[in-house]
Amino acid sequence: MRHTFLVLALALGIAGCGNDDSPTEPTTGTGTAVSMTGSGAGGRFAPATLTTTVGSTVVWTNTDNEAHTTTSNTGLWNSNNVPQNGTFSFQFTTAGTFAYRCTLHANMNGTVIVQ
Repeated sequence: MRHTFLVLALALGIAGCGNDDSPTEPTTGTGTAVSMTGSGAGGRFAPATLTTTVGSTVVWTNTDNEAHTTTSNTGLWNSNNVPQNGTFSFQFTTAGTFAYRCTLHANMNGTVIVQ
């Protein structure tokens, strides 16, 4: 009986060892919508990698309580500061892979893949 209790206690303990800080937003996706969420070191684009088609307009929405930017690493676009609940959109007219970042938060990086 004592052995069964110990095994059950260990199993319940291991099952409860999840990471509560993991993002709930997808890291990859398709479509035209990206969220800017989380502050400071927890900031992220969701999805971090978005796949879309030539001619699509991607819309970034700031769902955080502080400003973020979406800024192309090659200078193709720059949203400047997007306030809480604000949006920025950019139409992709050519195929390619486009890396971008938030200039206010070094840990926030994303990629748009246009096919």
